[in-house]
Amino acid sequence: PINSSAASDVYKRQIVGLPQLQRDIMELRISFGMSNSEIANQLKISENVVRQRLYQSRKAITEFLKKENRNESI
Repeated sequence: PINSSAASDVYKRQIVGLPQLQRDIMELRISFGMSNSEIANQLKISENVVRQRLYQSRKAITEFLKKENRNESI
């Protein structure tokens, strides 16, 4: 089984490598549990931008984790 604390640490470390807006959005989502609407209001951007940046962030982190997993299995 995956250690959720370790997985969360890796996930949070990857956020640092994201562009600033994506980092801010992910931080508000992960650390404060804010909804898309709340994040949009906080950052003064549209909910659509929040959804797009969350998607892009998750995709980038997933790709990194896939790459990490391949490297560990070598």
